Amino acid sequence: MDNQTRHVRLGDLLMEAGIITSDYIANAIAKYEEEGLPLGKVLIMSGYLNELELRHALNLQYMINDRLLNAKDAVRVLKACHKSGLSLEDAFASAGVLKPEEQETNKLGQLLIDSQLLSQEQLDDCLDSSQKTGLPLGHILCQRGLLSQAMINRTLLTQQLIRRGQVLRKQGIASLEFGGAREKELEALQVNRGFVRRPLKSTPLLGELFALAKTATERQVSDALLASIANEKTIGTVLIEINRMPPAFVTAGVVAQELLDNKLVEADKVLEALVQTRVNKIGIVRAIAEAYAFTQSGNPGRDVVELLSSAGLIDAVSLSADIQDHVSVGYNQARYICDALLSQGICEEKFIFGALFCVVLIGRGVIDRNKAFMALQFAGRAGLEIDYALYMLGVIERTRLQEEDRILPT
Repeated sequence: MDNQTRHVRLGDLLMEAGIITSDYIANAIAKYEEEGLPLGKVLIMSGYLNELELRHALNLQYMINDRLLNAKDAVRVLKACHKSGLSLEDAFASAGVLKPEEQETNKLGQLLIDSQLLSQEQLDDCLDSSQKTGLPLGHILCQRGLLSQAMINRTLLTQQLIRRGQVLRKQGIASLEFGGAREKELEALQVNRGFVRRPLKSTPLLGELFALAKTATERQVSDALLASIANEKTIGTVLIEINRMPPAFVTAGVVAQELLDNKLVEADKVLEALVQTRVNKIGIVRAIAEAYAFTQSGNPGRDVVELLSSAGLIDAVSLSADIQDHVSVGYNQARYICDALLSQGICEEKFIFGALFCVVLIGRGVIDRNKAFMALQFAGRAGLEIDYALYMLGVIERTRLQEEDRILPT
């Protein structure tokens, strides 16, 4: 860690101060990855660090990253804290280092207050909870419903860009104000009714999802993230305007995130489906259903017909002979049956592949046949997409704000 470091990791700072060794860090990181706990919490639980030492280290880390203090002086102060058990204030004096003023820092909480997304009272309460539990501030804010995970992510990105000198602090604050106002607008859309704020760390960010699916390059995503902060826009808007990404595909990515949030599907199938959605211009639910069902054993096409018939969306008895022949066999005919139902105008696409998606969820143990029947019947009567019908039945929790409204029942 050199004296010009603009971003320092907590573990590096603690090692440089001689408080822990690289072996301790390696063990703590392994446990951190295994249990999903913050590094600082793991170090405390493992006995490598006490809470006061962690608090001092985090404060000094902020000062370095906000360019209020150079790394060399921060290490001297941390050593003084650790060796003599001094308060941070006294440690600065003992180390002969001038304590920087902190009225305008780029700490997460300060950025949220300055952009009027959080009050000082709310911040103090959440910081207190964070110190007591060892959970990150962002997690506490989401858990209490004060901010969405998307706004936390936007704030963290803004923080990084300010620290790197890629955007001015004034620009970053304006961007966060825009983000907060835009969320309020989206929450008013009927499609976002029932939206809940909760920590969603395991699901890839929207741009990351597109990069993993190779429907956008890492450079395009990185540029879009910077442009979204600098120009007060959402990343989806930037991808549409600059990278000419179809609006429907951006919406597909958001729907895919929500399905991942609810653990209805697996990430590898989502990535496969996103490619098909972009290339073949089909809906994301259809693409995911196909990714699962077309490789299953047995004949999921038969289950599709049975569900559609039970929900009153088709008359199974009047189906053409060729469809009935494919229904009767014991091996996978889902592709042929779904395509035939669609090409022969027997049923709408969203209901055919909604049924196929339900068959997948039944096979994965997410819903039972009765819940699938209810979802399809509800979707058919109201003209809904199957994911919204599943939300209305309590299968899906609304975790993402969508930009496009839909025709929904009042």
